[in-house]
Amino acid sequence: MNAQLIEETEDNFSGESVPPPQVVEAGNPTSKTWTAASFSAGRSVSTGIWTSEPGILKVKNYPVDEVFTVLSGRIDVTNEDGSTVSVGPGQSCLLRKGWTGLFHTVEQTRKCFVTAKD
Repeated sequence: MNAQLIEETEDNFSGESVPPPQVVEAGNPTSKTWTAASFSAGRSVSTGIWTSEPGILKVKNYPVDEVFTVLSGRIDVTNEDGSTVSVGPGQSCLLRKGWTGLFHTVEQTRKCFVTAKD
């Protein structure tokens, strides 16, 4: 099996997402996703590139475990207890399945992600 460059191509474009108004706290956080690969080893695992415009999403009971690394831009993640994690270029963040809080795309952002779900 060869190494694979993860990039944004027409072949792996998964789609554009416009969140429903009831979960948008502010801005216009539309996003695009490119899924480079999916795996199954007891859990379904996906990896790819995600881009988004600025905005704030109200998240309740996040459906997957996710690790992401911000490539450009900034994301502020505010937990239910009010604590905030600011993630900038080169920094990574772990969101656990069931997480609830605010996901604030502060500026146009590009991230690499890996998700795992049951």
